Amino acid sequence: MRTVDERALDAAAGWHARLGSGRASDSERREFDAWIDAAPEHQDAWARTQNAWALVGELADHPALAQARRSARRPPASRLWAPVAIAASLAAAVALGLTWKTMAPPISPPAGEVQLAAISYMTPVGKVSRIALSDGTIVMLDADSAMSAVFDGKVRRVTLSRGRAQFQVAHDAAHPFVVTAQGRSVTALGTVFDVDLEPAAVTVTLLQGKVAVRDLTARQDARQAILTPGERLVASGDGGWSRRAIDTTQAARWLNGDLVFDESELGLVAAELNRYSNRKLVLADARLIHTPISGVFRAGDPEALAEGLEASGVARVTRRASDQIVLSKP
Repeated sequence: MRTVDERALDAAAGWHARLGSGRASDSERREFDAWIDAAPEHQDAWARTQNAWALVGELADHPALAQARRSARRPPASRLWAPVAIAASLAAAVALGLTWKTMAPPISPPAGEVQLAAISYMTPVGKVSRIALSDGTIVMLDADSAMSAVFDGKVRRVTLSRGRAQFQVAHDAAHPFVVTAQGRSVTALGTVFDVDLEPAAVTVTLLQGKVAVRDLTARQDARQAILTPGERLVASGDGGWSRRAIDTTQAARWLNGDLVFDESELGLVAAELNRYSNRKLVLADARLIHTPISGVFRAGDPEALAEGLEASGVARVTRRASDQIVLSKP
């Protein structure tokens, strides 16, 4: 008979394959959140699975892993997608001489050694993760966020594909640290900064040091901005850039679960709160999207915002389902 721990590891492998395929639906993400919160062994199994895939990152082009990825990305014919993904993932691991039961913590390449393949990291809704990269950089990856990292011996490259992250960059003048998000790059040497990938913009907030923000879609001589501590740059999808001074203490409060908004559009506020809760704020009226919102809200508590909007007459609150808070014009 298989142990509970083994079953948790198998389930974690299946979730990793499904979430990493990019085809997971909102309902499946909610199922994953419920699964990981159900038991401590589920959280441990998820961490060990993430570590396992980090260990085989340099073998990403191995035929066995390539076949596992192809299997995981096939659209599921039924709710039985998990066993298929699990079998593909485990078969690839066994083919490479690995076992889930004896998997050790991730081993980072020694300083100066080349990392040949990108390592991916993901966080579920409501969970902020602390990640130590091989160069000593510490990343705080926000809830419902995803990124990948690869160090090619010349440049330390990170790609933020979803959500937000704070980077506490280890100083290494010989190897620039570059974060790419939605066609913009942020280059730093020994600094602390946030990158927030929003639906229609990329926001860079500098807390310490100095960073250069550049538009990768433009010519070599096109726009570039050098930020100093306490500055925030918003690069919108329509090409507009804006800079302003911010309070760095307030800007870092999301790490402690406080979400601070200063004249932010309601559409962006709702999207950020939705990172932390399975109860989603839904704007049923497009006229609400650009409504300016200021205040401090606790992560995971969308009800507080909804109640405040209703009490102030800004929006009417209805509930179509237990997992939705619908806002409309009064």
